[in-house]
Amino acid sequence: MINTRLTFLVIILAATLATSRPALSQTNRSEEVRNYPAAYCSSVINPNLISVDGVGVVSLLGVHSPTDTDVGFDRALEATRKFVEGRNVRLEICPVRRQDEEEHLRAVIYYAEDGNWYNLNTKLLRSGLASAQDERECHLHTAAWKGFVQEAESKNRGIFHLGGKLPYVFSPQEIPPLKVTLKRIDAAQGSQVLASMQADPSVNERLADRWRRAVVDDVPARYVGSIEAKRFHRLGCIVSPDELDRVFFPSRIQAIKESYKPCVVCRP
Repeated sequence: MINTRLTFLVIILAATLATSRPALSQTNRSEEVRNYPAAYCSSVINPNLISVDGVGVVSLLGVHSPTDTDVGFDRALEATRKFVEGRNVRLEICPVRRQDEEEHLRAVIYYAEDGNWYNLNTKLLRSGLASAQDERECHLHTAAWKGFVQEAESKNRGIFHLGGKLPYVFSPQEIPPLKVTLKRIDAAQGSQVLASMQADPSVNERLADRWRRAVVDDVPARYVGSIEAKRFHRLGCIVSPDELDRVFFPSRIQAIKESYKPCVVCRP
Protein backbone atom coordinates (compact mmCIF):
# COMPACT_ATOMS: atom_id res chain seq x y z
CA MET A 1 0.00 0.00 0.00
CA ILE A 2 2.84 2.35 0.91
CA ASN A 3 4.66 1.58 -2.33
CA THR A 4 1.48 2.32 -4.31
CA ARG A 5 1.07 5.70 -2.62
CA LEU A 6 4.74 6.53 -3.13
CA THR A 7 4.51 5.68 -6.82
CA PHE A 8 1.37 7.83 -7.13
CA LEU A 9 3.13 10.81 -5.50
CA VAL A 10 6.15 10.46 -7.78
CA ILE A 11 3.88 10.50 -10.84
CA ILE A 12 2.08 13.64 -9.63
CA LEU A 13 5.38 15.39 -8.89
CA ALA A 14 6.77 14.53 -12.35
CA ALA A 15 3.61 15.82 -14.04
CA THR A 16 3.78 19.07 -12.05
CA LEU A 17 7.39 19.70 -13.05
CA ALA A 18 6.66 18.98 -16.69
CA THR A 19 3.80 21.46 -16.85
CA SER A 20 5.80 24.15 -15.05
CA ARG A 21 8.82 24.04 -17.36
CA PRO A 22 7.72 26.86 -19.69
CA ALA A 23 7.14 29.18 -16.74
CA LEU A 24 10.48 28.25 -15.20
CA SER A 25 12.19 28.78 -18.53
CA GLN A 26 10.55 32.19 -18.91
CA THR A 27 11.65 33.16 -15.40
CA ASN A 28 15.22 32.11 -16.02
CA ARG A 29 15.28 34.00 -19.32
CA SER A 30 13.93 37.13 -17.64
CA GLU A 31 16.66 36.89 -15.01
CA GLU A 32 19.27 36.47 -17.75
CA VAL A 33 18.06 39.61 -19.53
CA ARG A 34 18.31 41.57 -16.29
CA ASN A 35 22.00 40.71 -16.22
CA TYR A 36 22.60 42.51 -19.53
CA PRO A 37 23.79 46.14 -19.36
CA ALA A 38 20.94 48.60 -18.85
CA ALA A 39 20.81 51.99 -20.58
CA TYR A 40 18.46 54.71 -21.74
CA CYS A 41 17.43 55.02 -25.40
CA SER A 42 17.36 58.74 -26.12
CA SER A 43 16.39 58.53 -29.80
CA VAL A 44 15.75 56.24 -32.76
CA ILE A 45 17.76 56.97 -35.90
CA ASN A 46 16.13 54.38 -38.15
CA PRO A 47 14.24 51.12 -37.52
CA ASN A 48 17.38 49.15 -36.66
CA LEU A 49 19.65 51.90 -35.33
CA ILE A 50 19.14 53.60 -31.96
CA SER A 51 21.05 56.10 -29.85
CA VAL A 52 21.75 55.02 -26.26
CA ASP A 53 22.99 57.39 -23.57
CA GLY A 54 26.51 56.61 -22.39
CA VAL A 55 26.94 53.97 -25.11
CA GLY A 56 26.48 55.64 -28.47
CA VAL A 57 24.75 54.30 -31.54
CA VAL A 58 23.59 50.68 -31.29
CA SER A 59 22.71 48.52 -34.28
CA LEU A 60 20.11 45.75 -33.98
CA LEU A 61 22.08 42.72 -35.10
CA GLY A 62 20.32 40.21 -37.31
CA VAL A 63 17.85 42.81 -38.58
CA HIS A 64 17.68 44.39 -42.04
CA SER A 65 14.97 47.04 -42.04
CA PRO A 66 13.57 48.91 -45.06
CA THR A 67 15.27 52.15 -46.10
CA ASP A 68 13.48 55.49 -46.17
CA THR A 69 12.47 54.98 -49.81
CA ASP A 70 11.00 51.51 -49.27
CA VAL A 71 7.46 50.41 -48.51
CA GLY A 72 6.92 50.08 -44.78
CA PHE A 73 9.78 52.29 -43.61
CA ASP A 74 7.51 54.65 -41.68
CA ARG A 75 5.70 51.79 -39.98
CA ALA A 76 8.96 50.08 -38.99
CA LEU A 77 10.37 53.35 -37.65
CA GLU A 78 7.18 53.97 -35.68
CA ALA A 79 7.37 50.48 -34.15
CA THR A 80 10.97 50.90 -32.97
CA ARG A 81 10.17 54.29 -31.48
CA LYS A 82 7.12 52.91 -29.72
CA PHE A 83 9.04 50.18 -27.91
CA VAL A 84 12.34 51.83 -26.99
CA GLU A 85 12.51 55.60 -27.55
CA GLY A 86 12.62 57.47 -24.24
CA ARG A 87 12.74 54.19 -22.32
CA ASN A 88 15.25 52.02 -20.51
CA VAL A 89 16.55 49.07 -22.52
CA ARG A 90 18.96 46.20 -21.98
CA LEU A 91 21.73 45.30 -24.40
CA GLU A 92 22.89 41.79 -25.26
CA ILE A 93 26.18 42.81 -26.84
CA CYS A 94 27.68 40.37 -29.34
CA PRO A 95 30.87 38.91 -27.81
CA VAL A 96 32.15 37.71 -31.20
CA ARG A 97 32.09 41.05 -33.02
CA ARG A 98 31.17 43.98 -30.80
CA GLN A 99 31.09 46.64 -33.51
CA ASP A 100 30.17 46.94 -37.16
CA GLU A 101 32.15 48.85 -39.80
CA GLU A 102 30.55 52.09 -38.62
CA GLU A 103 31.78 51.40 -35.06
CA HIS A 104 28.18 50.99 -33.91
CA LEU A 105 27.70 48.52 -31.09
CA ARG A 106 26.04 45.31 -32.33
CA ALA A 107 23.43 44.02 -29.91
CA VAL A 108 20.09 42.42 -29.27
CA ILE A 109 17.85 45.07 -27.71
CA TYR A 110 15.37 44.16 -24.99
CA TYR A 111 12.48 46.39 -23.95
CA ALA A 112 10.24 46.06 -20.90
CA GLU A 113 6.49 45.66 -21.04
CA ASP A 114 4.19 44.64 -18.16
CA GLY A 115 7.19 43.57 -16.11
CA ASN A 116 8.62 41.26 -18.79
CA TRP A 117 11.53 41.76 -21.18
CA TYR A 118 11.04 41.28 -24.92
CA ASN A 119 13.44 40.96 -27.83
CA LEU A 120 13.05 43.99 -30.13
CA ASN A 121 15.14 42.43 -32.91
CA THR A 122 12.83 39.45 -33.37
CA LYS A 123 9.78 41.62 -32.64
CA LEU A 124 10.41 43.55 -35.86
CA LEU A 125 10.79 40.28 -37.78
CA ARG A 126 7.62 38.75 -36.32
CA SER A 127 5.73 41.94 -37.16
CA GLY A 128 6.75 41.76 -40.81
CA LEU A 129 8.72 44.99 -40.60
CA ALA A 130 12.22 43.71 -41.40
CA SER A 131 14.17 40.81 -42.88
CA ALA A 132 16.58 38.61 -40.97
CA GLN A 133 20.15 39.78 -41.62
CA ASP A 134 22.62 36.98 -42.35
CA GLU A 135 25.33 37.79 -39.79
CA ARG A 136 28.48 35.84 -40.64
CA GLU A 137 30.34 36.82 -37.46
CA CYS A 138 27.98 36.61 -34.50
CA HIS A 139 27.21 34.63 -31.35
CA LEU A 140 23.71 34.00 -32.73
CA HIS A 141 22.62 32.04 -35.78
CA THR A 142 20.54 34.90 -37.16
CA ALA A 143 19.81 33.19 -40.49
CA ALA A 144 17.52 30.88 -38.52
CA TRP A 145 15.37 33.92 -37.74
CA LYS A 146 13.94 33.71 -41.26
CA GLY A 147 11.15 31.60 -39.76
CA PHE A 148 9.83 34.72 -38.01
CA VAL A 149 9.62 36.55 -41.35
CA GLN A 150 7.94 33.57 -43.01
CA GLU A 151 5.38 33.52 -40.23
CA ALA A 152 4.75 37.25 -40.71
CA GLU A 153 4.08 36.68 -44.40
CA SER A 154 1.70 33.81 -43.69
CA LYS A 155 -0.19 36.06 -41.25
CA ASN A 156 -0.08 39.01 -43.70
CA ARG A 157 1.56 41.32 -41.17
CA GLY A 158 3.42 44.59 -41.54
CA ILE A 159 4.97 45.21 -44.95
CA PHE A 160 3.24 42.13 -46.37
CA HIS A 161 -0.09 43.66 -45.39
CA LEU A 162 0.89 46.83 -47.28
CA GLY A 163 1.51 44.83 -50.44
CA GLY A 164 5.29 44.93 -50.12
CA LYS A 165 7.76 42.05 -50.21
CA LEU A 166 10.66 41.15 -47.94
CA PRO A 167 13.39 38.54 -48.41
CA TYR A 168 13.27 36.09 -45.53
CA VAL A 169 17.03 36.40 -45.08
CA PHE A 170 18.92 39.40 -46.42
CA SER A 171 22.48 38.62 -47.45
CA PRO A 172 24.39 41.26 -49.46
CA GLN A 173 26.75 38.57 -50.72
CA GLU A 174 23.85 36.82 -52.48
CA ILE A 175 22.94 39.85 -54.63
CA PRO A 176 24.06 39.00 -58.19
CA PRO A 177 26.76 41.53 -59.19
CA LEU A 178 25.96 43.85 -62.06
CA LYS A 179 28.62 43.56 -64.74
CA VAL A 180 29.41 47.13 -65.72
CA THR A 181 31.71 48.22 -68.52
CA LEU A 182 32.48 51.94 -68.54
CA LYS A 183 33.92 54.01 -71.35
CA ARG A 184 34.84 57.70 -71.28
CA ILE A 185 32.92 59.76 -73.80
CA ASP A 186 34.31 62.85 -75.49
CA ALA A 187 33.63 66.04 -73.51
CA ALA A 188 31.81 67.48 -76.52
CA GLN A 189 29.11 64.88 -75.97
CA GLY A 190 28.40 66.24 -72.55
CA SER A 191 30.89 63.99 -70.67
CA GLN A 192 28.12 61.44 -70.34
CA VAL A 193 29.14 57.86 -69.71
CA LEU A 194 27.59 54.93 -71.49
CA ALA A 195 27.19 51.82 -69.37
CA SER A 196 26.46 48.39 -70.73
CA MET A 197 25.10 46.05 -68.12
CA GLN A 198 24.40 42.40 -67.88
CA ALA A 199 22.19 41.80 -64.87
CA ASP A 200 20.60 38.67 -63.57
CA PRO A 201 16.83 38.79 -64.32
CA SER A 202 16.09 38.15 -60.66
CA VAL A 203 17.65 41.48 -59.71
CA ASN A 204 15.05 44.12 -59.00
CA GLU A 205 14.69 46.39 -62.03
CA ARG A 206 14.91 49.39 -59.76
CA LEU A 207 18.46 48.37 -58.80
CA ALA A 208 19.48 48.05 -62.42
CA ASP A 209 18.10 51.51 -63.22
CA ARG A 210 20.67 53.02 -60.90
CA TRP A 211 23.49 51.94 -63.17
CA ARG A 212 22.27 53.27 -66.50
CA ARG A 213 24.19 56.57 -66.21
CA ALA A 214 27.53 57.55 -64.66
CA VAL A 215 30.49 59.91 -65.04
CA VAL A 216 33.81 58.18 -64.43
CA ASP A 217 37.35 57.85 -65.68
CA ASP A 218 38.26 55.25 -68.27
CA VAL A 219 38.91 52.53 -65.69
CA PRO A 220 37.01 49.40 -64.61
CA ALA A 221 34.40 50.36 -62.01
CA ARG A 222 34.15 47.97 -59.07
CA TYR A 223 32.75 50.24 -56.35
CA VAL A 224 30.53 53.30 -56.22
CA GLY A 225 30.68 56.04 -53.60
CA SER A 226 28.29 58.66 -52.29
CA ILE A 227 29.92 62.08 -52.60
CA GLU A 228 27.66 63.51 -49.92
CA ALA A 229 27.87 60.66 -47.39
CA LYS A 230 31.53 59.78 -48.14
CA ARG A 231 30.64 56.09 -48.22
CA PHE A 232 31.34 53.47 -50.88
CA HIS A 233 29.30 50.41 -51.93
CA ARG A 234 29.37 47.30 -54.06
CA LEU A 235 27.77 47.79 -57.47
CA GLY A 236 24.68 45.81 -56.49
CA CYS A 237 24.06 47.40 -53.10
CA ILE A 238 20.41 48.27 -52.44
CA VAL A 239 21.38 51.53 -50.71
CA SER A 240 23.74 52.78 -53.39
CA PRO A 241 23.77 56.56 -54.01
CA ASP A 242 21.51 58.45 -56.36
CA GLU A 243 22.66 59.24 -59.87
CA LEU A 244 23.92 62.76 -59.19
CA ASP A 245 25.69 61.70 -56.00
CA ARG A 246 27.92 58.99 -57.50
CA VAL A 247 31.65 58.62 -57.80
CA PHE A 248 33.25 55.37 -58.97
CA PHE A 249 36.39 53.59 -57.77
CA PRO A 250 38.45 50.87 -59.44
CA SER A 251 39.40 49.33 -56.08
CA ARG A 252 38.56 49.27 -52.40
CA ILE A 253 41.97 50.71 -51.55
CA GLN A 254 41.36 53.73 -53.79
CA ALA A 255 38.03 54.43 -52.06
CA ILE A 256 39.60 54.27 -48.61
CA LYS A 257 42.50 56.46 -49.74
CA GLU A 258 39.97 59.15 -50.63
CA SER A 259 38.48 58.94 -47.13
CA TYR A 260 35.37 56.98 -48.10
CA LYS A 261 34.04 54.52 -45.53
CA PRO A 262 32.60 51.08 -46.44
CA CYS A 263 28.83 50.60 -46.52
CA VAL A 264 27.43 48.70 -43.53
CA VAL A 265 24.86 46.89 -45.69
CA CYS A 266 26.88 45.37 -48.55
CA ARG A 267 30.22 45.43 -46.66
CA PRO A 268 32.54 46.03 -49.65
